[in-house]
Order: sequence, then C-alpha cells, then structure tokens
Amino acid sequence: MIVFNIKKNLVALLFVCVFLVLIPIIMCISFRFL
Repeated sequence: MIVFNIKKNLVALLFVCVFLVLIPIIMCISFRFL
C-alpha cells in the first residue's frame, strides 16, 4: 500500500510538471495564432 501511495504521488507530481511546462507553450501558440 505504501509503495502504491508513493507511485500515485509521483504520477501526480509528473502531471503537475507537465502542466507547468505545457501551459506557457499553449499560451505562446494561442498568442501566435491570434
């Protein structure tokens, strides 16, 4: 159970990092198309 919890937390951190990287890229692309 503890290992599963750690894996879940790692996945959550990974998603947070991906969103932090993707949001500026998406903003730049949308501004470029505007």
